[in-house]
Amino acid sequence: MTTLRAAPGSRIRALLHLLRLARVAGLRRTASAVAAWGAAAPVAIAAHAHPDAVALVRGEVAVTAGELARRAELRAAELAEQHVRGTRIGVEVDGGIGGLVELFAAVRAGLDAVPLGPRLSPADADTLRDPVAPARARRRGPGRLLPLTTGTTGAPHPTGGALRPGTVLQLADLDHRIALPAGPVLLLAPPDHGHGLSMLLACLLHGETGVLGAGLPPERRSAMFAARPATVTGVPAQLARLTAPQLDGVELVVSGSSRLDPGLAARLRAGGARVLDCYGTSETGTVAVDGVLVAGCRIRVAGDGTLRLGSPARRGFSPGDRGAVIGGRLHGVARADARADSGGETVDPARLLASLTAMPEVREARVTIAPHELLGSVLHAEVELRAGAELAEAAVRARLGETLSRAEHPRVLRIR
Repeated sequence: MTTLRAAPGSRIRALLHLLRLARVAGLRRTASAVAAWGAAAPVAIAAHAHPDAVALVRGEVAVTAGELARRAELRAAELAEQHVRGTRIGVEVDGGIGGLVELFAAVRAGLDAVPLGPRLSPADADTLRDPVAPARARRRGPGRLLPLTTGTTGAPHPTGGALRPGTVLQLADLDHRIALPAGPVLLLAPPDHGHGLSMLLACLLHGETGVLGAGLPPERRSAMFAARPATVTGVPAQLARLTAPQLDGVELVVSGSSRLDPGLAARLRAGGARVLDCYGTSETGTVAVDGVLVAGCRIRVAGDGTLRLGSPARRGFSPGDRGAVIGGRLHGVARADARADSGGETVDPARLLASLTAMPEVREARVTIAPHELLGSVLHAEVELRAGAELAEAAVRARLGETLSRAEHPRVLRIR
């Protein structure tokens, strides 16, 4: 068993960085924003520091920091009348500004907000959409942001919690390590993911314009680069699609949610950008950047390479990954279980197999994991029908769409 820990001085470094951020925004104002907005405090901080600056852009729609906070405050007042404080609600977040307003408003109203993105299957979304009243009355204060897991521990479920001091230092150290340059940030990672959401909040905190690019159709993607982003962040499958002209002028690329291939990293650096590879889970938050641990985190590596993560948010968490410690850094993270990493989503072949075999026309089904150049890996399925049964591929895929997310659908489906 090998244990990799954050550097001894990382907590002090994170604390100093946190104090610098608070002094820039104003100590009293920062404390007030955190007390009222919790994890969404950057919304209030941005509104006070630069109310007329453009905070978010989605296609042709833009909103200033001041307007974003005002819209969230107004909606929060309505939500506070509709729900008991501490209620957990699902918030539809499709990558647009309206969903983010609803998300921040829920937290401001004292509700626990679960961002629900289009990656969810209708069945999973339905189980998370309905409000869940608290078992007991909660104290006054902001609600929590509860991003969904990405499949590491089975079906997506809410994770996260209150902002503890250790978690704040972890986030502060991560912010220090990333060091956003001045200029717009192109956010390709969807805001219902922990990776995309944390980078979006960092944009607000530092007063940089966040260009919301997740989920846009191909014909609208080129317009995202008209803002000349200084930073681009996304999962490797998204970053792999970027061209050299699009990367021209980009100073920083932040990859997360999936292993960054060394060849892709080299191509991204070719234009002069600094490239960071972040590793973590929704349960623990980001625990390492380029293999070096973030403040308050540790990783235990068993003899067979399986990892056990620890952070202020979650201790002793087994993500189902395998890796190696070389020169004091974490290297070569890959799946150690039967699940697959597909474009930043952890998918379980057993879920697809169960959905296929549940169809009355299906006698037998087989699901395999296949390598994919862009997505890392995908699922393939082969279905054998019962004697006399007829079932077209389109019908199979339509039924799968009722219970599975897009990432869980088979890339190749053979029916015989």
